[in-house]
Formats: sequence, C-alpha cells, structure tokens
Amino acid sequence: MNVTLVYKWGRDPEEIFVYDDGTTKLRRDRLVASDDDAAAIACARGLAEATGDEVVGATIGSGAVS
Repeated sequence: MNVTLVYKWGRDPEEIFVYDDGTTKLRRDRLVASDDDAAAIACARGLAEATGDEVVGATIGSGAVS
C-alpha cells in the first residue's frame, strides 16, 4: 500500500507586485508549494515509515486564483 500526499501548487506571494492603483502583477510565473506542505510531507513520511509503505506525491491545479 502507498501513502498518497496530494497538494496544490500556488503563486508565491513574494512574487506579487502591487501597484498604487491596486492592480497586481506577478514578477515570475512560477508555482510553489504552500507553507503547510512541509508538515503534510512529514506526516505522510511518518505514516509510510510506520507501515513499511512508500509515499506517492501528486499535485493538482494550475495555481490560478480563480
């Protein structure tokens, strides 16, 4: 059996430039894992080690904010 970790890539908030009129622009069109993914990965690894299984990761989405 495998432990499956599913997470969604998103836009890096550090890469968003906000203009004076409130409009935004991404400096780079790069997707990143969210801050809580490290905890999810650690949990999945712990489960896999306890059961002798392996972790399989899957990402979903395109990072679009809509």
